[in-house]
Amino acid sequence: GDSMAFAKLADGTGASLEVGFFKDSMARYPHLLKEGERIVVAGGLSWDGFSSNWQLKVRQAYSVDDVLLKACREIKITISGAGVSFVSNLKALLTGYQGGNARVRLKLEFDEGGVELELGAEWRVRGTLALKAALLKLGGVRAVYLSFSAELLSEEASSASEYVDSAPP
Repeated sequence: GDSMAFAKLADGTGASLEVGFFKDSMARYPHLLKEGERIVVAGGLSWDGFSSNWQLKVRQAYSVDDVLLKACREIKITISGAGVSFVSNLKALLTGYQGGNARVRLKLEFDEGGVELELGAEWRVRGTLALKAALLKLGGVRAVYLSFSAELLSEEASSASEYVDSAPP
């Protein structure tokens, strides 16, 4: 028979979806079929009577890093209780990722309220999981939101999506 593989995608909230990689998609994306690999998929959703569940037949698949490098448009950093050295540490970190398409927005939270600031065009960066992880390690960073345009990935997709991680409490 034809080669095929099935995987379960989970979003960390307990929700999951079975996805099917059939002959064509198996041939194109074998490097993404690893346990623990973070991927983004596009395809057709249908009801599977055998398993009595929804199933997504994969037409396109990308690693999260590839999606972010290609389509990340904004990095929003939520900051609360940052120390004196925060600005210089943030500047040093972002300097290593400059040259990308993602604008950087800072959401500063205070007891009395908050404010959002967008850094200038010279501070656009390459959105990557490595940058997200490094930002979450900076003292005072509470969350990092990496927004990307799905339109840039596929002619079939037309909405913006968001990848979110929060710093540990």
